[in-house]
Order: sequence, then structure tokens, then C-alpha cells
Amino acid sequence: AVVSTQSGITAGDYTDVTCPLSFPDGVRDFLLPFAEGQLEKSQIISIKRLSAESDLVKSTYEFVIRTTEQYSAGDSFGVLCENNDTEVMEIISHLAEREAANPNLLLNLTPDPAVKPRLLPKHILRKASTFYTLKYLLDIRSLPKKAFLKYLSESCSDPEEGRTLAFLGSALGSEDLNRIIYNQGLSLLEILHIFPSCRPSVVGLSQFLPRLMPRYYSVSRIQDGMISFVFSLVENTRRIRPPLRGVCTSYLVSRSEGDIIYVYRRRNTDFRPVEARCLVMIGAGSGVSPYLGFLDHITANSRECSTVTLVTGNRYKALDSIYREEFHHFVGRGVLTSYFTAQSRDEGSKHRYVQDVIRDYADSFVEKLEEGAVFYVCGDAKGLGVDVYSAFKSIIARKKQLSEEDAEEFMMQKKRQKLYLEDIWS
Repeated sequence: AVVSTQSGITAGDYTDVTCPLSFPDGVRDFLLPFAEGQLEKSQIISIKRLSAESDLVKSTYEFVIRTTEQYSAGDSFGVLCENNDTEVMEIISHLAEREAANPNLLLNLTPDPAVKPRLLPKHILRKASTFYTLKYLLDIRSLPKKAFLKYLSESCSDPEEGRTLAFLGSALGSEDLNRIIYNQGLSLLEILHIFPSCRPSVVGLSQFLPRLMPRYYSVSRIQDGMISFVFSLVENTRRIRPPLRGVCTSYLVSRSEGDIIYVYRRRNTDFRPVEARCLVMIGAGSGVSPYLGFLDHITANSRECSTVTLVTGNRYKALDSIYREEFHHFVGRGVLTSYFTAQSRDEGSKHRYVQDVIRDYADSFVEKLEEGAVFYVCGDAKGLGVDVYSAFKSIIARKKQLSEEDAEEFMMQKKRQKLYLEDIWS
């Protein structure tokens, strides 16, 4: 039978067969972005919480997983993740009637010729259930584009709701689109709650929603066929509904020791320890974790660096200073020359943010920049990445009496020379 939405969008042909697919069927065949190695089944060996059980700090975890790949310090890898069951079933409850009633039946998907693009994307399986498609293949948290809103408007049985969605998807509705949808971070599920008469089809969603992409994590330590990595549970506070956690971080914390996850080694171009007289490593939160592997590498290879400086940032010294003891251990062994910390929420902390350390020790950092030290920056792109880069521009401009434009060119030159390397994420 052909299933239609209120607007007549074809959903596909159902069979009477329960979908036989199991993760990662089909997913493994897609192009793995930036892949250097093969997709592998990786068993979780251990899970450890690194931060205190407190609402004052992010929940930060260390996972140790098995691998057959050869990793080096500074490498990262992709994790295939899945959408939350509750969110998926909520979306399904808002779909066309037949799809909502049969989420696990095998569906032969065919593109709707009235919807552009007229071809199903390559990442969509032509034979899959509604549930499998939404759980493993589509990014249901993505912000809707105007064409998608126009399609949703045509899927509404309430004319007023349809007109509102059509307006938001029009050129005239751009200001309201930003204010109502984008500034609040609303995705498909929130829109379906606001416009309850909207009953799209899974084929329509497949033609507009982007692929659910792998998430990337930096290796913190490498040992005997195992790697460890660190992440903080992402809390999304921009939704009007109850806060949602990050797609992959919530997936990972729902795993247990002994479970299997699917990972692949990601191509690494520059972010790794190099032969240099002076290294400066800067990170905040979970962004400090790759430097544990850097210091292991320097120790194991008897690297002769005249100075190795580490600057880390977190909220509270007693609650979320991850790997603090390990870093002090490297100080004691003489591997780490200088170790600075910043705590943004501790009263009386000498430095609140890592950029405060940079400004307070401007003479030393400018000297290192001029002498060709290699700088590494790891952490949040919008926060740490921007603030640290701005701090370096500021001290360079002040100490060398440069204009803002010349200071910018100085820092860009460092990037071109691969003396200022970033591993940052948004």
C-alpha cells in the first residue's frame, strides 16, 4: 500500500516483514569522513568518572576501549552513534498514520517526485523501517532549513499552522525564523510539538534531514592494544522543551563495560608531538586529555625539549581538575617544565581562565612565539579557541607594538608554519 501524508507526500510501500536490520547494518557501508583506518568493533574495557558528582561541574568520563589499529599521540577517532529511543518514538508518533502505527515494519522507500531533491540521499537505505531510519541514519537534532519548513507546512492539516510554517520558510520570514527557531535551537521534535497537525512522512524527512554523522574524540592514552579517551556529557539548555543531552555523549554514558561500540581512526594531519626545543600545550575541560598522550610520548622517546609548558583550565580545583595528579607526576619527573592551572569558579583562584595565564606571563609567551615554539590548543572552538587566539594577538600587539592587523598576520603566519596548532570543536 502507498502511504500518504496530509499533503499527499508518498511515504513508500510497506511489507508485512519486520525490519531485519541491526546496527550498524548499512551504516558501515557509508563513506566514513576523514577515515584513516577501518571501521572496527571495539569493546569497552573500563568506564571511569573523572569529575565529582556535582551539579556545579560537567559530568566527565574516561573510557578505555580495545583497538586493532595503530594509534599515535594526538590522534583522534570517530564513533558511530545513535539517536535516543524516546526522541525517535516521539517523532514517529507525529508521522503519517500508517508509519506511526508500523514503525518496525520493513519499508521500501521511494523518493517523492514532487519534493526536491528528487533523489534519496546516498546515506538512506531503500529497504529499512521507519524506526531504523530515524534512529541510525538521520540527524533529527539538526536545525531546519527553509526548504524543510516549506515541506513541513505542506504536511499540516491545520491551514493556520501550515501558513505559519510556510512564512517561516519564506524570504519574508527570515527574521522570525532566526528569533523563533534558530536562536532557540529548535529541531524537528520541538517543531512537531508546536505544530501538532503536521504529519510528515519518513521519506520526506529522509529527503531533508542530514545524515547522522560520527562524533570525534581525541585519544588521551595508548597502551597494549587499548586507547583511552575523555568526554564531558553535553547538556543542551537552549531548547524550550526539557534540556536534551548531546547525541553521542548520552549514547556513550548509556553503555556499560563489555559493550561494543563502532569506531574508526581519523586522519591526523598536524596535531601531534613534533621535534622542537619548546612545546606549549593549552587546554580546558576534556581538552586537556590529549596532552597526557603527548607527555607519555615525550617520556618514551626521550625527547629533548628545553621546555614543555602546560596550561589547563576547569571550573573547580576540587571537583573537575582531570588528570591533575598525572600532570604533577610529569612535573616531578622533569618532563613537564611548567604547569599552570586556571579555575573559573574558585574564589581566590589566581587565574580564572587559561587566557589569564597567557596575559600574566606575556613576556614568556611572546618570547616563545618569537623563538619558534610549537603551540597546541585543544578545547571548545567558540570559547577557548577564540579567547586563547585573541589573548595571543593582544600580547603580541602590546609587546611588539604592532597594529591589530599586523598582530593578526603574525598569528596567521604561525598557523601557516604549523607552529600554532588547534584541535577544537563546536
